[in-house]
Amino acid sequence: MVSKCGYLPLVISLLGGILSKRKSLEEWELVNQNINAYLYKADEIEKQNEIHAVLNLSYEDLPYYLKPCFLYMGQFREDEAILVNNLYRLWIAQGMISHEHQGNDDETLMDVAELYLSELASRCIVQVEVENVIRETKFRSFKLHDVVREMCLSKGTKEGFCCHVINPDRNNIMSCLLGNKTARHLAVHFGRETKIRRDELRITHEDTSKYIRSLQFLNNLRGDTIEFPETVVDFRESKLLRVLVFQNFDFEGRKLPRGFGNLIHLRYLQLQKCALDELPSSIANFRYLHTLNLRGCWNIRVPSILTKMVRLKHLLLPSYNTRLVGNYRLRLEGLDELETLSGFNSLVHDLKSVTRMKNLRRIRATVPRQGKLVDDHRCY
Repeated sequence: MVSKCGYLPLVISLLGGILSKRKSLEEWELVNQNINAYLYKADEIEKQNEIHAVLNLSYEDLPYYLKPCFLYMGQFREDEAILVNNLYRLWIAQGMISHEHQGNDDETLMDVAELYLSELASRCIVQVEVENVIRETKFRSFKLHDVVREMCLSKGTKEGFCCHVINPDRNNIMSCLLGNKTARHLAVHFGRETKIRRDELRITHEDTSKYIRSLQFLNNLRGDTIEFPETVVDFRESKLLRVLVFQNFDFEGRKLPRGFGNLIHLRYLQLQKCALDELPSSIANFRYLHTLNLRGCWNIRVPSILTKMVRLKHLLLPSYNTRLVGNYRLRLEGLDELETLSGFNSLVHDLKSVTRMKNLRRIRATVPRQGKLVDDHRCY
């Protein structure tokens, strides 16, 4: 079996992940026969080599509930270290985490998501960074080997998962988007050569806007924001969207794109390191939202309608310069289901119902002490 892996460490590890789930010699022999079957199929149909045969077997050996979770990972960049908490929330937003795997009433869907990632890690199909301190979570981050990521995308295409990743440059933004008109999960990674002109990038194709479930715009430049024209995206037809991510953008007019309030099925909203003045009051329509991530933003005014988001479980608030926001205060009421509260600032936020938050696992706060601000107080 090692020779069939081409003596490559990655593929040997993947095969070891499969064998670790088998407890008898007969089961190991069956794995060996399956590799032979995949090699034969590859020679006859797809002309794949031994490496792809083991990769395919590793994927086919996954339980049914892990396959969509694995395919969803393909939208991240090669060798990108992704924080596991973000991954868990994305899985939950897409309905990939099942309540049937909750061991008891104290376990949350985040706990189940961690079990899923743990099983993927035990099969060596993902690489994880383990926490070096005792915390609620076992892992800190994960990443995919580039060969495994390629399999993610190819399998997703064949099985109708429709996960597409776009790395546009200044010449091919429009053609990339038009070529992915049936995408269900679309991630657009902007790099140093990307320039967005007002009418150059538009997600207006009927199939894309009507059926897309997950849309991510990710600016991967460190410290450099990209201006995002208001006319680029119109969300009025994207009513099935569950996940929306903007990272490191300066919105034109410091306002979100048109039709934003129509995303009534949104579960996950991330506006990380983005420049805008305020969230529109139309976010009150997001009755199913369970994650609101404004981390890395500054002085965004959040309307006092969070009490209508009865399903909100993870709230990551922006930072504030109290001299610039003046008398602005945000009352955090009716958030009894919260599991995560990050960015709490006692000079800006009012929180009087914390005793009713029975599921609160993590709070990260800024509090005054002797006339000074003490940052990054964490409780787990």
